[in-house]
Amino acid sequence: MPTNSYWGSLAAGKDVQRTPLPDSVSKEIMLPVIDEEATQTAKEITAKSKKEKKSVKNQNSSASKTFSPIKASSLTKSNAIESANEYPPTGQEIKLDSILVTIKRKKLYEELWSDYIVNIAKNYGLSENTIRQAYKLMDISKPAMSYWKPFFAGQNPPKLPLQDSDAPECLTAFRSVGAISEELHEKPLLSSLSDITRDQIITVAAGILNSSSKTHPAIKKNQTDINRWAKSHSREEKRTRKRDPYYNSIPEGEPPLFRDISNETRPRVYALFNDLFYAIEQLGGKVNDDFSVMILGERVTFKIYEDETQVIHVKTPDELKEIEKYEKNIRLHNWASKPQIRKYDYLFNGKLRLSVFDKQVYKDSDKNVLENQLGNILISLYEKSEVNRQERLKREERIRKEEEEKRLREQRRELKNEEIKRVNGLCNAADDYDKARKIRAYVNEVASKPDLNEQEKEWIEWALEKADWFDPTVSREDVLLGKRNHEDNSDKKELKPEYSWRWN
Repeated sequence: MPTNSYWGSLAAGKDVQRTPLPDSVSKEIMLPVIDEEATQTAKEITAKSKKEKKSVKNQNSSASKTFSPIKASSLTKSNAIESANEYPPTGQEIKLDSILVTIKRKKLYEELWSDYIVNIAKNYGLSENTIRQAYKLMDISKPAMSYWKPFFAGQNPPKLPLQDSDAPECLTAFRSVGAISEELHEKPLLSSLSDITRDQIITVAAGILNSSSKTHPAIKKNQTDINRWAKSHSREEKRTRKRDPYYNSIPEGEPPLFRDISNETRPRVYALFNDLFYAIEQLGGKVNDDFSVMILGERVTFKIYEDETQVIHVKTPDELKEIEKYEKNIRLHNWASKPQIRKYDYLFNGKLRLSVFDKQVYKDSDKNVLENQLGNILISLYEKSEVNRQERLKREERIRKEEEEKRLREQRRELKNEEIKRVNGLCNAADDYDKARKIRAYVNEVASKPDLNEQEKEWIEWALEKADWFDPTVSREDVLLGKRNHEDNSDKKELKPEYSWRWN
């Protein structure tokens, strides 16, 4: 693109130099824009009365597509963005309840036996194929063609009853509005959110395409990081980008998109991310430098990568020389190691895949491109945010239980140790009591002797004092021995003589 100085010099009549157009594999690209003719047809169909059902049915096919691919060469950048941003289509007001549709099993059963599928689909704002998918998923029997003639003649032909089934009682569908494609879901999407939040998400998802022409800061940083990283890190173009987590992990510091997206396709990925990131921020989210996003307080990651085409590897001159050298050594009976030359090359083919959940992949196909699926991708990111929230709560609850169990085990251990200490103290005190009782029995025997002298009487008095010192029920304090700790073990209570250590 020309710089500001280019235009200033051009306006001043100075000589200017244009940057030459580089060679490129792509000669033209496909841009999704609103087909005004199809939009006008849709308005006319909406205005038709019920008496013109036949003409509506004939025109339905031309009005079913909101976007049509056109060649980039027929547009300038400005009017392409202006046309793509014209959403909702002129004259059509998008109502929140016109995007999210709930189909109930019993109601659909009554409708199937009361009107043609084409009319039921029109009432729901869905395609006939989606209604057929719905009644099959819900295990509902539909009438045979012979049922309708007597029914519309006012007769009461027999109906097949609605059987008990494990089929879902409710399905949720999105109408084909804007970038949102028609899909059926057993669980109502975004069911954990409030009605207001859900409606805001659906509204933004419906108008996500070309939501901003300003480049997002995270994309600018990634461009700078890739340019800096590429100066010191090479990428062999013809090797597969599929990584073995054990032998081919992502190098530390490698920026996103460097290895999995070709240089030619990266601008397209930036354009996709630009719309997606601004839509997330419009809803109050945040985009991280590693292209993960913060949605409703949860970190959500997704993967995008470019498909590869497997082709037969054409041997290079150096590889041919290695093979020739190997064959020559074999003929001469010399030891030689056979060159390891791959059979296939893997070339980027420009088709993108984006996965939010492991088993849910949005991809380019012959009938659809990733740009037309951004609304679904945004909703999937919000669904994954709820999944991450539930997993986080389960993880936090598991950690809380583990910590609580650990705390209870520690508390029980402390109580047990305290109880053991008390029991041991009781046994030790009982031992002291037993010693006191034995001393008193012995003193009583000595005191029963006749004609005790003064020395023996003094001994008896001394021995009874020592019995009181041993006895925990008396716990007498001795002048020399102090107070006895009855609950200590025998080693601590053992009476040992004190020695004086002196150096001569």
